[in-house]
Amino acid sequence: MTVNFKVVSDSMSPLIKVNDTLNVAEQIINYNTFDIIIFNRSAKLVVHYIWRNQIEFNQTVITRSLKNIYQDEEPVKKNQIVGIVTNFKIGPLLKFKLLALCYIRGSL
Repeated sequence: MTVNFKVVSDSMSPLIKVNDTLNVAEQIINYNTFDIIIFNRSAKLVVHYIWRNQIEFNQTVITRSLKNIYQDEEPVKKNQIVGIVTNFKIGPLLKFKLLALCYIRGSL
């Protein structure tokens, strides 16, 4: 099942802009680095990308926003994840840029 959400923040800009509509798949089989997810945090829905997948280790993922690519956000528990965004993806060039910038800055 796919659910739609409207974006109200610019934390994933320039990829996802305010007022964009997100298609979110609720059935999640695998979590991968750079998947864009929507999750519940303090009664708000947040959209970030997975930076570190720790599901097998402690049932959490570490996310980052595109607005602050160098800072890990607070771990997201598996049961807080609403779904994966299906109509926006972080492409190969952006993945490379994020990895390179974080490597140079020492924030991998």
